[in-house]
Amino acid sequence: MRKRNKDFMMVPNKFWEALYFKPLPCNERRVFDYIYRYTLGWGLKFKDISTFEISKKLGLLGSTVRKAIRELIRKRRIVKNGDMKGIQTDYTLWLVGQEIPTNEVGQERYAGRSKRVHLVGQEIPLIKDTLKDKKKRQENFYMKLSGKEIEKLESEDWYRAVMWNYGKFGMEYIERTIKKYDYRTRMSCWYLYEEAKNVKNKEAFFSHLLRNYQEKEKL
Repeated sequence: MRKRNKDFMMVPNKFWEALYFKPLPCNERRVFDYIYRYTLGWGLKFKDISTFEISKKLGLLGSTVRKAIRELIRKRRIVKNGDMKGIQTDYTLWLVGQEIPTNEVGQERYAGRSKRVHLVGQEIPLIKDTLKDKKKRQENFYMKLSGKEIEKLESEDWYRAVMWNYGKFGMEYIERTIKKYDYRTRMSCWYLYEEAKNVKNKEAFFSHLLRNYQEKEKL
């Protein structure tokens, strides 16, 4: 890694490529980038960066930051030296959380055919019934996700899952916020909402948080 230059920092090509070939969930990537910025970005191998500092700067809960750090250590993305934190620069040692399955090259898919196995004499569902079943599964997708599965989602899917599972917001309202506000604004307001108590009208309160946050960003 090269040392810090006046107004920018150098990132080796292979290191940068490893970041998208071995992607991280949203919050883990944000914490990783923050640690990188204040260690290698300043020409340092290690620095004492507290959970409180990261939490305050990124607008994340302390528990979320601690979890992200534990995962980054487990995946060999960062290393600790006492209270000091640093980046694992040997990206060949990096681990990923879960392999993403891909379809085999040349594998055929026939439109309208169900992939389920049916016994002889068993009634095969019609195409319209199969599509209904698929739609039902899609509608229930976010509700059935566990906390660990939500952490593996990225960007908008992660936002939808959190708002639907934990916030109990309607999907129509969620989609409206996606169209109107950027991802950073929405997620920052989600963490503020998560800490709020005795909220009577959650949509009105969340919209209020969004407007206020956006106004502050313009200043």
